[in-house]
Parts: sequence; structure tokens; C-alpha cells
Amino acid sequence: MKDAVESYIDTSTTGASVDVNLSDLNRHSVLYIAAMNKRIDILAILLAAPAIHVNIVDRLDRSAHHWSALNAAPDAAELLLNTGLEITLKDHFGDTALDVALHFNRASTMAYRILEHGAMPREQDVQRALPVAVQWGSPKLVEKLVREGGADPERKDGRGMTLVKRAEEWENTAVVEVILGLCEERRKGREGEKGEEERREEEEEEEEEEEEGKAQMV
Repeated sequence: MKDAVESYIDTSTTGASVDVNLSDLNRHSVLYIAAMNKRIDILAILLAAPAIHVNIVDRLDRSAHHWSALNAAPDAAELLLNTGLEITLKDHFGDTALDVALHFNRASTMAYRILEHGAMPREQDVQRALPVAVQWGSPKLVEKLVREGGADPERKDGRGMTLVKRAEEWENTAVVEVILGLCEERRKGREGEKGEEERREEEEEEEEEEEEGKAQMV
């Protein structure tokens, strides 16, 4: 199959014009089919073709990148990601490839690869992405998801485990330190907010007492 594809797109001997983006009735391109079937060898050949369109989509607006996520094919995704494809491209359902990957537990590798290339999950999925960053031992990604994405580093999972506990189980010392630091920041932030609220209440009480004193003098 690999040799057949190479011969098909090699125009050096025939001089023929070949459409490497040709699609079937379902708008499945050759690139799309290669990614969907995890044919890394064929995918590499197609991506080397100057005329290839990496963001071409099917009837559901899903690209080859979406299907590599659906089929948990991280190696195919890595090849696609290195071509400069549009990582925020959404399908008919409003999902990016990262959104798709995060909803497949078996695709944590896939999700991590996309996150590492700069993608940010949608607001409702950012918490789901945090354990992926912890599992793969990426302090930088953990911090990004918390600071930029708004993920809660203190939230427990369905088994009642904290992120720190999970990081300790995976022996990710650097991640443990980052999570503890982020949790401490949140704790201090809550204390600061509480202190500010108490200060405002005291000021309001003083103002009320002052008003009452003025009223009594009159």
C-alpha cells in the first residue's frame, strides 16, 4: 500500500497532475482515511506532498486530526500537529480534536500531545485536562491549566483522590511541588478575600455607629 501511494503521488516519471486532496462521496480524503486507520507510513508520505491540505474536513466538519483523536492515534496526531494544522478547528458538534480526546479515557496520550502543542480545552473540560498533565508529569502544563484555564488544583476526582495524591502515586515530584504551591496560593487568596470582607464589615459597622451618634446629638 505504501509503495502504491508513493507511486501515485510521484509525478516525476509521468508528469501527470495528481490531486492528493481527492475525497470520496462522504468527503473522506486520502489523508483523512490514513489518519482514521492509523497508517502512519502513508500519512507521512501524504504530508510531505506540497499540495496537501491538512485542514480538509468531511461532512461532519471533522478533519484528519479529529479522527486521529477519535481513534486514539497519538502518533498520527503528532505528524499532523507538526504540519501547522489548525488545532482549534471545530466539527459540526462544536468539538475540537482536543475536546474529542479528553472524552476518551484511553486517549490521554492523545490529549497530552495536543495540549503540549498549545491547545487550551474549553471551560467545561479544563478540569478534565488537569489529570492528563499530572499523569504525564508536566509542571508547566499543570500551571497553565490552573492559571490560564481556571482549573481547580484542590478538587478531588470521582474516587476522592486529590491531584497531589495522584502525582505522588506517579512519582512526579516536580508536579507535586507545583500543585502544592498553587493550592497554597489559592488558600492565601481565600484568606485575603475573607480579611477584606471582614474589613469592609467593620467599616460599615463604624459608619453605622457614627451615623447613630450624630442622630442622638441632634
